[in-house]
Amino acid sequence: MNLKNALHNRLVSRGVLLGVGCALLLCSAGCPDEQEKSRVMEVVGTIESIDMANNKVKVRAYLEKHETYQTFDVQVTDDTEILINGALGTMADARVGERAEGRIRATRNDGKTVLTALSVSIERGEVLSAPETTGDEMSAGTADADKDTEDAKP
Repeated sequence: MNLKNALHNRLVSRGVLLGVGCALLLCSAGCPDEQEKSRVMEVVGTIESIDMANNKVKVRAYLEKHETYQTFDVQVTDDTEILINGALGTMADARVGERAEGRIRATRNDGKTVLTALSVSIERGEVLSAPETTGDEMSAGTADADKDTEDAKP
């Protein structure tokens, strides 16, 4: 009987040790409280500054949750879709003072929040136009067209 109890106690202690070891291993890989958490938000704000060297844009926006305006840095990546008047653009096309709408991902890790732009849309009042042509180019094109139609007559 003593041998049976000793064997049973040994197996139980190994099971407990194995369970504690697995729990420690899981927490060292990242307990739920310390894992990266992220959410996507819609933001409308004004571009305060553009840092091309670090791919960051400083944006001032009204945050309803806090009922105040706040300024924050947003990371722009190669995957960020930037539209200006509906056309694809780049970070270099944005201007300080412009109103921008976008979707950002807020990621919280180790007590720090990183904001990354997923998409940005800027609407400008200006309409893009075709390059201007001079009067000489216009009249030369008309003269050539008239000549071609005269040559085609029987």
